[in-house]
Amino acid sequence: MPPQVHVPVDQFVARSTSHGTITAGLDVLEPHMQRLVAELVMMRVFDEFQEAISGIADRLICGASYVDGTSPALLTGPARSAAGARTLMETHNRPKPVRVRWGLWCN
Repeated sequence: MPPQVHVPVDQFVARSTSHGTITAGLDVLEPHMQRLVAELVMMRVFDEFQEAISGIADRLICGASYVDGTSPALLTGPARSAAGARTLMETHNRPKPVRVRWGLWCN
């Protein structure tokens, strides 16, 4: 079966929905604890969002179709694995490999 772009999206939606149950119960906490827990949840959701974006990029480089069924225009041949996709992103048209960074805090 070819790689599917919707898989990381579905996983992100499922995990994000589970965080909704945590935030729904915040009203039983004291206000300063509400802010703390809410910020932790937001950091976790953002981390999971980055993982979803990374998973989508890996799958597209492996030749997965977009959700509407169209194929991406690849500059290289499709990768055979997520690790191969990551290597292509790091090395394509670069004299030295560049580490792929998805997050704001990656330096």
